[in-house]
Amino acid sequence: HEAWSNRGLALSYLGEYEKAISSYDQAIKFKPDYHEAWSNRGNAAAQSRRNTDFIVPDINSPRLSEILQNPSLELRDYPGEIASYQQGLKHCPKSTHPTPWGFLHHRIGQGRYQRGKFATASHRITDEFGQPQTARYYYQQAVESYQEALTVITPDADRELYLTIVLDLISALLKLGEYQSARQWHQQGFATLQTWLNQIYHRHHSQPEKVSLSPPVNPDDDETPQLVPGNFRESQSIPQVKRLRAKFTLFYRFAFDFASQDQNWHQALETAELEKNIHLTWLLSTASQPVEISPNVAQIQTLVNGETALIYWYYGNHSLITFILTRDDLTAIPLSAAAQETLETLITHWNRDYQNYSLKKTSDSQSWQQRLKTHIDSMHTLLNIPEITAKLPPEISHLILIPHRDLHRFPLEALFPHDLIITRLPSAAFGYGHSSSPPMNPNSGVSVLTVAYPDSIGAKNLPFTAAEVTAIEQILTGYNSRYQTITDKQATEETVISALTENHQIFHFSGHGDYYHKKPSLSSLLLSGSERLTGEKIASLSLTSYGLVYLNACETGLTNIEAIEKEYVGLASAFLRGGVSQVVSSLWLVNDESAAVLAIKFYQEYLGGETAAVALHKAKNWLRFEATWGEIAKVYQCCLSHPSLADNNRGILSKALGRIERQENSEVMPFSDVYYWSSLVISGY
Repeated sequence: HEAWSNRGLALSYLGEYEKAISSYDQAIKFKPDYHEAWSNRGNAAAQSRRNTDFIVPDINSPRLSEILQNPSLELRDYPGEIASYQQGLKHCPKSTHPTPWGFLHHRIGQGRYQRGKFATASHRITDEFGQPQTARYYYQQAVESYQEALTVITPDADRELYLTIVLDLISALLKLGEYQSARQWHQQGFATLQTWLNQIYHRHHSQPEKVSLSPPVNPDDDETPQLVPGNFRESQSIPQVKRLRAKFTLFYRFAFDFASQDQNWHQALETAELEKNIHLTWLLSTASQPVEISPNVAQIQTLVNGETALIYWYYGNHSLITFILTRDDLTAIPLSAAAQETLETLITHWNRDYQNYSLKKTSDSQSWQQRLKTHIDSMHTLLNIPEITAKLPPEISHLILIPHRDLHRFPLEALFPHDLIITRLPSAAFGYGHSSSPPMNPNSGVSVLTVAYPDSIGAKNLPFTAAEVTAIEQILTGYNSRYQTITDKQATEETVISALTENHQIFHFSGHGDYYHKKPSLSSLLLSGSERLTGEKIASLSLTSYGLVYLNACETGLTNIEAIEKEYVGLASAFLRGGVSQVVSSLWLVNDESAAVLAIKFYQEYLGGETAAVALHKAKNWLRFEATWGEIAKVYQCCLSHPSLADNNRGILSKALGRIERQENSEVMPFSDVYYWSSLVISGY
């Protein structure tokens, strides 16, 4: 029976649902109480949309519906799904098969809950008996099925399944507006989860004392255990704890929702931070500098001062909340339901437009760039930026932004007044316990590693990369510096990793990067040939000597081109987890000429004594407001004076200068559009 069941699973993955159903039927003929086969059969029936009888050519035997005398097993879509689960219950009675019986009731509840979501969109939709029903009907039916399952699926019987069903029950109760019951189940389920985690922790460390991790459901209850554990790193280092927290992260999301409903903003922010760090430690499991602690509000507040404020966005299950944290205050701004719906539509359009742009579809590429300013203006309104800035004390000159999920891919810095210096963090934990990055003192000596224009297979040539690297070397020449440059075929993974471990202070990469959305830790910098330096390997390196990493590469800051369901992980966060203080990276495919000019201006400011954040701020404002063709020509002329400039690069710059000389107006600022200056962001503290 297992072979037939596995065959069915393989066919389901291929979308061959009718053949899959026939395979599950064969498994059930061998073992009628095989509840997994009944469950998978119901899922395949739900996916199938056939309207005519289907005869399986490779299985010549009586049909299961005939053997069991149940014509409902021939149904498909929702009726066929429920028929499979209910027939399975007949072969898995509660008295002899309690766990399979509860499992199938859970599957019935899930099917009804999903049917309710369809009914929400189209009002009434028919049930398994052909009767039109409302969404509320289906959610009530789902609650009854979940509660039936929980009569036998207890923490002692199957803790993991129990917690899964409890989360589904809470979701259905919230759909019905039964908030008190939802909170009670949340408290009960969360207590079970935390007890389980504590038991694992104690077994791992052989310690008798309790380590309480439970969040308060009643914010006024002083007896409720602390939400954020002081032993976050230690407990997250236990694989089973890390896995269970990541799997049941929805408990933390519900805790955030309940705290928000109570307007207990301190508790909500701490819950948000904990959930972020759970995902980040799961996705960056190889990090050489793991998250030490998931900080509470008082600890997060150490990141700000009289001139610095922190803006923290977090998506709950039902709303986006913006937290504004200053030295003396915590304010929260919930996004209205209408605004959130509009924002989700905007994100969908952004993702679609950008995907077309990145795939080089000519008309779509142009339209994405043209619509960029419109998207930014819309987001400025939807995210209540005027209200946020109005709440900032007048002395604030520096913002720390902590986005959530899809917001990581947007140029949020462009939404705020241009005189604010802005940095990002993946979570507050990435900054907590660290001193803010000081300005570079090049007179005391600076060590720089540059990896430039690797000959990556299939990568587009970047003609201005050599000019960029040459100009940076010229800037460094005026200081007591040492630098190592790796180019072309030399840029192998082994060579680059070896160089990275030599305790330089700056790493500058100029080339190509990509993002692997299925497994973000495999996102990479493209090296020589087909070799890559992945985020997974970067995070595992000890890079604490580096004050700055500058990734002048396409999509190095990009989080995903699909909706982000959990949390941001990109190459920038991989370098931060390796111990780098600050990382400059790009949010989208950039124009290599404007990127080179911006990088040169950045290093002039940075090596002139500014912090990395201020240097990027000044460089972006220069490109936006001052960089005329005449000013850019001076940069090119300076590069041409470098004696080691290769002939082909000299030709590229001479050609660029000739193009500038032919401009009718040298005062035109060619890169003042938001597309050019807003793609680069700086992360770190």
